[in-house]
Amino acid sequence: MAGKPSGNTISMFGKTMIDGVKKESTVLTAADVANAVPTDPAHCAVAESLRRTKGISEISVGATKVYVTYVSDPNTIVRYDISANDRALIREFDIQGAFPCGYRVTLLPPPPSRQIGARAGGAQGSNKRSGKGNNAAHRAGRGQPTRHVAAPA
Repeated sequence: MAGKPSGNTISMFGKTMIDGVKKESTVLTAADVANAVPTDPAHCAVAESLRRTKGISEISVGATKVYVTYVSDPNTIVRYDISANDRALIREFDIQGAFPCGYRVTLLPPPPSRQIGARAGGAQGSNKRSGKGNNAAHRAGRGQPTRHVAAPA
């Protein structure tokens, strides 16, 4: 299985979703490609190979993420990222129906910036126009002029 959750969890379809904490990889075989259905997220070549090798009961391979439910923990969905190279091959499989046999696909744990519960954007108040003390009312309270006056000539 993927290990213990690395951060927050969310609930989806009555199950708990966590981020994967270690890589999962599999090598595609000719049987995986032959049994695969292009454009079907639960039965693409990657899904067939992972189901065959990793003890997975349910899987959905999306454009950038893979959602996995392991047989050993049927109430938890584990979320992984797909690398750019693997995404390109999956898109080609969906279009052409061909996938290179012997190719190793690796599912990656999401980086900290894309984990469940991660904040979008920078630290709070990092924008200069955040409104914290940079308006006329605040400047007047600090004893600063509300606008700059040119020096007399």
